[in-house]
Amino acid sequence: SIPFEIHDEAGALFNGNLTNAELNVQDLKFTGTLDVGLARDLTYPRSPEGGETAPEGEPPVQAVAKKDVSRISGQITNNALTEVSAVLMFGVNLGGEEYGAGELTGNINMASFQFAGTGKINLVKDLVMGGNEENAQGDPIASWHLVFPAGQGLDIAIAANQLDEANLNLNAKLLHNGEEVANGAVNGRYKLGDTAGFCGEINANVIKDVDLTED
Repeated sequence: SIPFEIHDEAGALFNGNLTNAELNVQDLKFTGTLDVGLARDLTYPRSPEGGETAPEGEPPVQAVAKKDVSRISGQITNNALTEVSAVLMFGVNLGGEEYGAGELTGNINMASFQFAGTGKINLVKDLVMGGNEENAQGDPIASWHLVFPAGQGLDIAIAANQLDEANLNLNAKLLHNGEEVANGAVNGRYKLGDTAGFCGEINANVIKDVDLTED
């Protein structure tokens, strides 16, 4: 094997080894098996051309493929590398804080530098959805939050460098003004950072009376 790196305009992108390597000395073309890791963290979503973009959503969501522990493999034939398989270790940040970590498996199209893959992350912090409700005058009238407790697995998907819909199947708690009033399970489809909400079902048990006339 020989040490091998792939660079883009920002510097080293992959580094590792080219095994079973052959070199055609007449035209200086390599053939071999690629076994490399990410040389730097890569954030998603990215532009269609593969460049960095600002995180989207409310709060902003960003998935970070981590260097060194993320592995890429493929075949180079006569210097041509079009698509490689990838097992990427990800952290998922909401509003700049890491809420989950896990693994996505998929492919990187090297012609367009687009990643597509699916996997699962484990929540390392409670994931809170919802916020303060307001009346017509903009005054707060109640606070409802849907909370997914830490320690659960959350499906995640990336398609063409963009966060995509994935299955949502989690235990949850419903808080009203900071108090737990119901608990149960949420099932459906959801994209992290999507301000339009999610499509699915909530099966919950009410554990505390709520007087809605006080809101």
